[in-house]
Amino acid sequence: MRGTIQKLIGLIGTVSALIAIGLGLYAPAKSVLIGLLSAFALLCLGLFFFSYFKALREFSRKRSTQLGLNSLLMVISFVFIVIMINLIVSLYYFRYDLSATRSFTLSPQTENIVKKLDRELRILAFIQIADRPYKNLAALLEGYRYINHKITYSIYDLDSVPAIAQRYDVQKYNTTVITDGDRYVRLDGVDEETITNGIIRITRKETRKIYFLQGHGEHSIKDDKRRGIKKAVESLRAMGYEVQALNLAAVEKVPEDASLVVIAGPRIAINNGEMERLRRYAKNGRILLLLDSDGNRMEDFLMGFALAFYNGLIVDPENNLAGADPTVPVVTEYPPTPITEHFTLTTVYPTVMAIVKNAGLGMWYEYIPLVRSSEKSWVETDSLSMPVFNKDRDRKGPQNIAMLVRVREGAGRFVVFGDSDFITNEYIDISGNGNLFRNVVSYLVGEADLVNTEPQRTDYVPLYITDTQAKQIMYLFVVGLPLVIGLLGIVVWLRRRRL
Repeated sequence: MRGTIQKLIGLIGTVSALIAIGLGLYAPAKSVLIGLLSAFALLCLGLFFFSYFKALREFSRKRSTQLGLNSLLMVISFVFIVIMINLIVSLYYFRYDLSATRSFTLSPQTENIVKKLDRELRILAFIQIADRPYKNLAALLEGYRYINHKITYSIYDLDSVPAIAQRYDVQKYNTTVITDGDRYVRLDGVDEETITNGIIRITRKETRKIYFLQGHGEHSIKDDKRRGIKKAVESLRAMGYEVQALNLAAVEKVPEDASLVVIAGPRIAINNGEMERLRRYAKNGRILLLLDSDGNRMEDFLMGFALAFYNGLIVDPENNLAGADPTVPVVTEYPPTPITEHFTLTTVYPTVMAIVKNAGLGMWYEYIPLVRSSEKSWVETDSLSMPVFNKDRDRKGPQNIAMLVRVREGAGRFVVFGDSDFITNEYIDISGNGNLFRNVVSYLVGEADLVNTEPQRTDYVPLYITDTQAKQIMYLFVVGLPLVIGLLGIVVWLRRRRL
């Protein structure tokens, strides 16, 4: 009876091990089931192996069986035990990024998205196989699987798998396909931002529409020149948002399917009818205002929320973009808000106005500063070519560059920036400008879990220095170092002359 039970345990362990191996090969996303089956098989095979160890050892002393059935059974049991241990270790292991640039660490934004996945996803990457690109991509995709075992991945050489490439209509290298079984999305690129945006697109239950107001000289969503915002718009589309132009003069109200209305740098006044439509929408809608000093045509709208701009521009002689004048302040620290929490990237704002809250209406709205200039800055009201702080006329920093306003008794909220140029094609790729813009959009459309910083995936660390730092470097290496070397040379020459 005892022997029968032992054999049954061994048989159950073997079957469990085979099922676990099969799932590991054909359904690796079922990590919990694979782990449980592997642990159960390991327990059963371990009991079988140790309960029969003494008997098998005695049996093996017989000359006829020393190299026969006994050895085979022991080898099979041991092999299955090793396989089960490897299966468990492959599913549950620890990894730590020791690289200087944190090249193998996924961004907090990606972690937020991947951890919340409740469905199985498969990532297919089509590249040209080479040592460095393959290893880097494999490490990146393994990072996704490490966070959530519902994600599986495969890396293919495009020319080696024509049938798979044809199935997903893949025509070129460096293409990613993300599928959940029923549908798939095809993306150009194999970097983290592309893959994460693809996950957002395939898991989003509904497509959110973002309308950019047009018809008043705003930045064009189709313009790919320096002053256009085509890059910003394309980055939103890559995240799965549907972006359209909106002409308020042609409609009776803001479309009901609008998740967000963006007003980027209007140059002419918005008529009263359109303004009234925006006011009605603002009570429960979401608006992003990007306004400039040379074209601010939203004074009446802001006045209704007790907001205004100071007369003048923010200047910062110590914290500005190197090579630019003081009217291009650089911001590196942000108030702790739902949008800027953990955000540490540098942002740049060319010719930005300061936002001020007027008295009144405080009981109806909540005002949250998002971006502020440094304490060394001020609002210059006189000369911008050679700004000098005048305590009687100028307003000392820090000053509000961006403000979040929330309706206390309603769903309405909007963000206003005193500058629209920072999202143009010329500036959006500078450090964190694009990241902050996408964070604001994600928050306003109701996807706050997507808000966080995206580290740059490069093998180098870009350095953005302020004008003050550039001058310090010049004085140190261009003036100071040669001067020290010259003085040392004079000292050595004088000492030798005395000998």
